[in-house]
Amino acid sequence: MATVSLTLNDYVRLARRSDVRDVAKLLRDCFRETGLVATKESTRLELCEFGAGTNFRVDHLVAVSAGKVCGFLVMKPGPRLLEGEIEKLFVAPARRGAGVGTLLLEEAYAFARFRGYRWLCLQNGEPFTAARAWYLRHGWKQTPGARVGWFEREVPAIEWQRA
Repeated sequence: MATVSLTLNDYVRLARRSDVRDVAKLLRDCFRETGLVATKESTRLELCEFGAGTNFRVDHLVAVSAGKVCGFLVMKPGPRLLEGEIEKLFVAPARRGAGVGTLLLEEAYAFARFRGYRWLCLQNGEPFTAARAWYLRHGWKQTPGARVGWFEREVPAIEWQRA
């Protein structure tokens, strides 16, 4: 996948192990703003493989603005065949509304097509109501009968055919 850029200062790339400290801070800050608690220890456990490249089935992406990590996304295989799951997508509050989240999603769609996923799903927690509205604006649909915050989306692409 090529590096995607919103402006000359904003782009998405594969995560590196050296991004973990910035991503951990971003994760804790995003949780804190919703009233949730993410301790350093729980964040460390959550991100122990982030950017390490040890699991070839999981994609770790970071958004960078003016040389600083300002968002990240984790995508892994989903619970069903040909489905990917966006496990995490967080953007720094100061960069929300600037297209950074959209940039991360667009790159995730490219990775999903590369991996052969027909569908993407994600789970959105109750405290993240603004994110829920954002997903709806980006064409995601809430799965009927599923727990609150479970969304699905067909990966935008031309018709898939597999040999």
